Amino acid sequence: MADKGIKDKVEGEFKDKLGGLMGDKSKQAEGVAQKAVGKAKELADDAKKTAEGLKEKAEDKIEEAKKKLEK
Repeated sequence: MADKGIKDKVEGEFKDKLGGLMGDKSKQAEGVAQKAVGKAKELADDAKKTAEGLKEKAEDKIEEAKKKLEK
């Protein structure tokens, strides 16, 4: 099951906050980076879904055009 970046975003948020509370800039930076990875995964998943939707619409239009030509 794809988590679409949710796991990275949650873990990153935790590391960011923990680093902030402990004064650990390295852990905080690691958290910020991991949240960015999660967001990138989310955006990639959205782009993939959009592309799949466009592909289906294009295939439908091609089928419609073929039916019109057969008439």
